[in-house]
Amino acid sequence: LDTALILFEKAKKLFEQQRSTETTYYRLYNDIGYTYQLQGNYQTGLRYFMKGLKLAEGQRDPFLTSLLNTGLGMYFMRQQQPRRALPYLQQALRERLNGHQSLRDIAQAYNNLGSVYQDLKRYAPAMSHYQKALQLRQQANARPEQMSSYYNIGSLL
Repeated sequence: LDTALILFEKAKKLFEQQRSTETTYYRLYNDIGYTYQLQGNYQTGLRYFMKGLKLAEGQRDPFLTSLLNTGLGMYFMRQQQPRRALPYLQQALRERLNGHQSLRDIAQAYNNLGSVYQDLKRYAPAMSHYQKALQLRQQANARPEQMSSYYNIGSLL
């Protein structure tokens, strides 16, 4: 992970020197935040997620902002803070729906929200989100993800 961070930071520095607005630049913030989180350096990870989201919002690109909102939401889920995760994951779903993203990406956003609602013991919305994820995964013929959806639905019964 240390090597990954070194390489991510080098890439970020080059993007900044070129004043690049490529998608990869914003994804780096998500990846750096996640890597710091894996190392147990949660506050630094959170700073990268937040900075990346702020930068991406200036680009008005629903893909980028959905990616970073998802990163933040999942950060809070890993911290066992589903209430803090909820608004980020709701925003990520809205952005994915408005950004014409793939059925798989939209299904994952529904699945993430299902997990939040399940952790909050709000089982009806959890079930609704899991079922919507399954429906989209069936439309996309995404078999491995369908298995996950069936498991999640079964865990609520």
